[in-house]
Amino acid sequence: MIIKIPYRSPDIVRCIQSTFERINLQGLGIENAAYLNTKVFTEEEKKNRKLDFLGGFEIMDSDFRMFVIEGLGGKGKGMEQFYKANEREKENDGKFTMLYNPEVRFKHRLYMNFNCVIKKIRLRNTLTQTIGEPAIYSRKKVAEDMYDTLQKFAFIRRCDRMSQVHGFNLFPATDVLEIMERKYGDSLNYEDLHGVKQRRKKKRHALGTDSIGEVSCGRTDGRTDNASITQGGFSEAQTSMAGRATPLIIANMDDDDSDEEIVSVLRKRNPDTDHRNVTF
Repeated sequence: MIIKIPYRSPDIVRCIQSTFERINLQGLGIENAAYLNTKVFTEEEKKNRKLDFLGGFEIMDSDFRMFVIEGLGGKGKGMEQFYKANEREKENDGKFTMLYNPEVRFKHRLYMNFNCVIKKIRLRNTLTQTIGEPAIYSRKKVAEDMYDTLQKFAFIRRCDRMSQVHGFNLFPATDVLEIMERKYGDSLNYEDLHGVKQRRKKKRHALGTDSIGEVSCGRTDGRTDNASITQGGFSEAQTSMAGRATPLIIANMDDDDSDEEIVSVLRKRNPDTDHRNVTF
């Protein structure tokens, strides 16, 4: 099965990944999904053709995503379960394209080396940009099998029938995909994994930096000036009862030495201990 969707499709990505995970947990008899990421098939398991699980890979760039999923076919098997859970509700279009034909079968799995998780490959540049680079046509710089694989992906993007992909043998090999990841791949971020940008958590402001009030400063000449006062994030009642530190007072001082500024603030930390009153 091949599913082609735009890069930013959080609902579809979530549905595909959750269905993939659920089927593999059931088929492999694993209770915890965390074990799927560390599961490595033994040689006996690789030879077991009745082992019902899904495998495959996802290739993506900043424009599109393409899932290639393989599994056991037949009534009630993993591929049928996956198809019914992600079945399209309308004809293929630019927002969702599914290529699936239960009559198209294969004798062997192609992506067993990826075990039971979706191998995710993020291209550094878009597929169109990568294919458009002049170096791609030089066999001294890009091997023949790598060139063929990139061209296969470009052709799969235009296909609208699974029979076309099967008839032209467009499925890439595992070893070539791993080489392509090293040569053209980029690291995965949150959006690559989930199809939507991660919401930034709102930072809580530290106490003592939010609340700003004003205090009237007495003057000997009968005038008053307003001065900023940092309340430390607490109300007057909270400051008085909690015994917090005395707030910082910034006052506008008069240049005339004859006029003396008097700023007096009392903060009673404890009603029972007058000697702790602070006076400026």
